[in-house]
Amino acid sequence: MNRFSGSKIVRRSAIVVAVLYPFWLLSSWSVAKIGLLFVIRLATLGWYSVIKGEEYASHPGRSGAVMAISSLAGLFGGGVSWFIGWLAGWFGLSFAMWILLIGPLCLLLFLPRKPVEPNTSNEH
Repeated sequence: MNRFSGSKIVRRSAIVVAVLYPFWLLSSWSVAKIGLLFVIRLATLGWYSVIKGEEYASHPGRSGAVMAISSLAGLFGGGVSWFIGWLAGWFGLSFAMWILLIGPLCLLLFLPRKPVEPNTSNEH
């Protein structure tokens, strides 16, 4: 059975989002905005579940460690959300919306290009 690499799917959809998101921000026609928003949302639907699945698959038998690291990362994510809101208060919403383009760009830069091999060692 052929299986698509999760990181390859997320990488390709991140390219789509990185290209379409600026058009969405710059568009003044509401029908185009709605259409672009629909396509962008469709492209990002699987990001969380695919990345989370790859994370658990790369560390079999260590789900507790994966959950702990994810909880710590969630605190960081909450801080980022607060910071973007703070910037929106100072510089305006349109400025803060451009900052959100960093998300798909980071996926393109930091997502592994090769499929992650499961770590089967039992060393702790």
